[in-house]
Amino acid sequence: MRKQNKGQIAVEMVLILTVLIFTTYFIKTGWIKQYRIFTKFILAPWEQIAGMIESGVWEKRSVAQAYHPNHFKRMWTQRPK
Repeated sequence: MRKQNKGQIAVEMVLILTVLIFTTYFIKTGWIKQYRIFTKFILAPWEQIAGMIESGVWEKRSVAQAYHPNHFKRMWTQRPK
């Protein structure tokens, strides 16, 4: 082990401990539920991913449904209106 990296593990452990303490505090006080941190983190991208999964278009689900190849309006025209 080099002399320059001698205290690296101790510094990293203190940082990890600090993050865990703050996370526990925010969960216990309800701050995460109040501001819906995880809901925004998961649901915002999911809207476009759901459109891609269902219709093959990087749009929100409601918009992407009109671009699906089997959509009723696409049977007669090239682009939905």
